[in-house]
Amino acid sequence: MVNFFLIQCCSKGIFLEFVSRPEDVTAEEEQTVQIFCLTNDIEATYQWFKEDKLLLDGDIRNGLIISSSLTIYHVSETHSGTYGCVARNSRGQEVRASMKLTVTLHPSTPAAIFFLEHPLDTSLVQGKLVILPCRVNDPSAIITWYRDDILVNEGVFPGVFVDDRNRLLIVNTNFGHQGTYKCEAYNQEHAHIEARAHLAFPIQDIFSTQPANASVLVGEDLILECSTRNPELTVRWLKDGIPLVFNNRVFKLWDKVLLHNVNGSDAGLYTCIATDIELNQVASTSAQVTVMIHGLNGLECGTVTSPYVLNATEEPLTSSGRLVGGQEALRGSAPWMARLYLSGLGHLCGGSLIDRQWVITAAHCFHFGVPLVKEHLSIRLGDHSVLDKEQSEKWFQVDEIYQHEEFDSSTFNNDIALIKLVNPLATYNDYIRPICLADREKDRNLMGVGTIGRVNGWGRVLEGGSTASHLTEVNIPLKTFPACKKHFRLKALTFTKNMFCAGHPLGGIDACQGDSGGPYSIKDEVGRWYLTGIVSWGQGCGRKGQYGVYTRYSKYHDWIYATISRSM
Repeated sequence: MVNFFLIQCCSKGIFLEFVSRPEDVTAEEEQTVQIFCLTNDIEATYQWFKEDKLLLDGDIRNGLIISSSLTIYHVSETHSGTYGCVARNSRGQEVRASMKLTVTLHPSTPAAIFFLEHPLDTSLVQGKLVILPCRVNDPSAIITWYRDDILVNEGVFPGVFVDDRNRLLIVNTNFGHQGTYKCEAYNQEHAHIEARAHLAFPIQDIFSTQPANASVLVGEDLILECSTRNPELTVRWLKDGIPLVFNNRVFKLWDKVLLHNVNGSDAGLYTCIATDIELNQVASTSAQVTVMIHGLNGLECGTVTSPYVLNATEEPLTSSGRLVGGQEALRGSAPWMARLYLSGLGHLCGGSLIDRQWVITAAHCFHFGVPLVKEHLSIRLGDHSVLDKEQSEKWFQVDEIYQHEEFDSSTFNNDIALIKLVNPLATYNDYIRPICLADREKDRNLMGVGTIGRVNGWGRVLEGGSTASHLTEVNIPLKTFPACKKHFRLKALTFTKNMFCAGHPLGGIDACQGDSGGPYSIKDEVGRWYLTGIVSWGQGCGRKGQYGVYTRYSKYHDWIYATISRSM
């Protein structure tokens, strides 16, 4: 196969020029060297020189082929030297570039040396004899043995010898004989070859129990098992390569490790090391612990298990107490719905449960003229009726609120926020479950032309009217991004790539005040509900010729994961 060295000169601009110049090249004899000399003028003419001697176009002497590039086939020492390119255009402009070509001879190849026999990885058995061969094709070659890169000489490693046939022998094998053994061979022409073999006792012969890879949620407990078969061996633990520190959460129970009330810092590689009475390492076994700081998009997400839904008939629902143009939702049909409740004010916004400890909502919910104190905010899950206290209803205090760092209250761009609950949910039920999150790929699959999404909330049922008495729902068709962009541009309103709009040109269906932060959700082909949007802003509620605007969740999928990770 021909080897090529390519040197390109190319540029752009008004004046004739090179963007980059050829660099010096060193090539071995018989290789092919090709030098490109290109300018920003496709009509430029080129001349090539070697040591200031003009090379003629089409000259194939000495292996040269000349055009706008210079190609030299089968280079030899005679081709070494300085080559120059001169380019000229019709305006009389001229540029020059040069490079140095150095041709080297092939290095001499020593007489080949190869193994006839070489050592292989070996499982040790205590007390047994081990023989490692090392034989090459050259009888005069010098053969040397190493263990862990230390030369094997008589007496250096007890029980380890090299016999007159250059074999390595290990007698009365014990734990101290484990390691990497290397055989090296040199001949008189300095040709070199080596082979390595790893000798170790099988892990199962050392350990009776071993730690297993584990994934654990924050707050749970985990036990890592490890014990040895030989009572003379002891166990010590490393985490990520350094000695494991035991404290009031990390306990050593005999040879086991108990991680209590796991948090993010407990993630890592845990290694159990068996050591002999001289504290030499005999064997090790490791397990990776993954701490799941969230249950995002878990098996439970987006599923509806409420008997009110599963046993429902096809009869239409009552339209009393609804979003604009909507109807009362079946109890448990949107079990991820959250109510943001403010002391002294009541219902503030909607939201969506996305895992056991996190609720997603709109950032503008926290911008209403007065500073919001998180201690005054609570989250209500499992709620349906505003008027009644239901058995499924649970209240949660807020640990922290994370608004998007680039939220713009004047344009509602980046209108998204996360709420962390003080205490995570212990379990899910028919009326409290998380919604799935649509990443960019899922968003592309779900948010096509003709898509109709569902909006839930407890907001006003009419513009300026009363709020809903029960959780309501409305199905709203998605509009294309170009249509939305044009619609709001004509109204001199900002509409960004982080938004989408939905509605009907005749109006009558929309979210309204109090629905902010709630979900625009879509059911996929297998029946799971995905959060694709967050109720953000609009002009009035259900007006003719107006559309509601939603934060496009997929634009913030990475932000959600990063924010939750940083909070742990």
